[in-house]
Amino acid sequence: MVKWLREKLKALEGLPEADRAPGAVVLPGASPVDPKRLALALPDGALVVRVYNRHLGRGPDGALRYAVGEDYLPGASKADLERYAMAQNDFMWIPEKEWQGLVPPDPKVGDRHAVPTSFLLRLLRFHLDPARGFTEGANFTRSTSAHGSLDLVVEDVTAGTLRLALEGKAELGQPERDEPATYRPALRGRIDVDRARGVLTRFELLALGDASGLPRDANGKLAFRVGSYPVGIAFDLLTAPTPAERLHPRGARDGPAGYLEPKDKAKP
Repeated sequence: MVKWLREKLKALEGLPEADRAPGAVVLPGASPVDPKRLALALPDGALVVRVYNRHLGRGPDGALRYAVGEDYLPGASKADLERYAMAQNDFMWIPEKEWQGLVPPDPKVGDRHAVPTSFLLRLLRFHLDPARGFTEGANFTRSTSAHGSLDLVVEDVTAGTLRLALEGKAELGQPERDEPATYRPALRGRIDVDRARGVLTRFELLALGDASGLPRDANGKLAFRVGSYPVGIAFDLLTAPTPAERLHPRGARDGPAGYLEPKDKAKP
């Protein structure tokens, strides 16, 4: 794919500048661009967090290890097995008002505060999904704040810096045809704040726990693995995201408002 893209880019660069300018090529009968289909732009002041999703396995002694071919259902090709064992990635956007809400106004060591509800909902509905990157399916999008918790704990305060720990858990599940889809991770992380500049210099979060009934193919049939297996999902702040890293999150594709401003639904 990279080779093909480079060949096409080279061919494009060889065209006269007038032929490469915006609007130079108009397809016959083409309709105007639907503004609703334009790529979503990163909101002003929002943070970009890279998200890695990796399926894992356990050794005979129960210790975590990378997934191997024997962890998957028979019949998978070598290429499929290599892809399933890779870390899939996504991006998380944290609006400015929300990440500012992660910082307590008058921090004292030992204080504990819940994260903003909108942040928790986005995490539960769109990012703690073991299927992300493996299939097009989206799981747990109906989760409420009753399905998880995440607290900020003040660890260290100086005139210039603030260090916060993140502690929580999630209990996610939904009924499926073959077996229920579940993910029950513990959540641990760290936030560092430059108090003088009023910015986050570090945001790291790890979700680690067992999943089952995921991922599924386009028809909702269980794919790749059966039973329970460990999944790790890691979050890491990008302080200077490149254009490619400013691509919108998968969760924002079908409903930007529901992603950026999630509302808590009735608790089950």
